[in-house]
Amino acid sequence: MPSPKNALDFSKLPPKTIWNMNQKESTSVKTKPTITFDKSSAEFILNALGKTVDFLGHIKNSKGKIEKCGVCKRNLNIKNFAGIVKKYGLICDNTFCLIDIAREIQNE
Repeated sequence: MPSPKNALDFSKLPPKTIWNMNQKESTSVKTKPTITFDKSSAEFILNALGKTVDFLGHIKNSKGKIEKCGVCKRNLNIKNFAGIVKKYGLICDNTFCLIDIAREIQNE
């Protein structure tokens, strides 16, 4: 979690960013507020987390090492970056990774 002095300034996000703060409640499902961002916002989010993107598109940590997907352990690239999940960290857009995460969330 970023500290308050390093908190994200969402006013600087590109205009294509979609904010979905609807909290609908039904008898079977509770949805949590989510922030959905497109690829143009990904670099902004990564920079706020101390990550960088090199000229080949690899996502690197502060030590210069390429970040890995928290589920499948593949190298992360800006083109396959899907987001951040609390338990796993950075994740890729591999269908199997996303299905594994969805199953785990459903079982909570």
